[in-house]
Amino acid sequence: MCIQKIQALAALQRHAVRDLFDLDHLFSSTLSKSDIIRKSVKKEEVEKAADKVGKFQYKDFKEQVLPYLSESLEAMYSNPAAFDDLKRRVEDYLLELMG
Repeated sequence: MCIQKIQALAALQRHAVRDLFDLDHLFSSTLSKSDIIRKSVKKEEVEKAADKVGKFQYKDFKEQVLPYLSESLEAMYSNPAAFDDLKRRVEDYLLELMG
């Protein structure tokens, strides 16, 4: 699942902040295996995905993702600083994959 989400995030025609949220969840779970991901995703795709992470704005997240979260997650991400932390975690993981 991580592989598909990284590829979706890297796609030029796609700008879905949901992919960012999903990757954060997947990376923090036991479902993501760095060695398998490295073998399956091109470095250029990881670079494009990491670059796109920085372009997402809290406004987009608030409109596209927040309304669909559970009450507890909505409360957790109701402030922009939490969203910035989410972006940093995903970007760090993607940069680690390129390493």
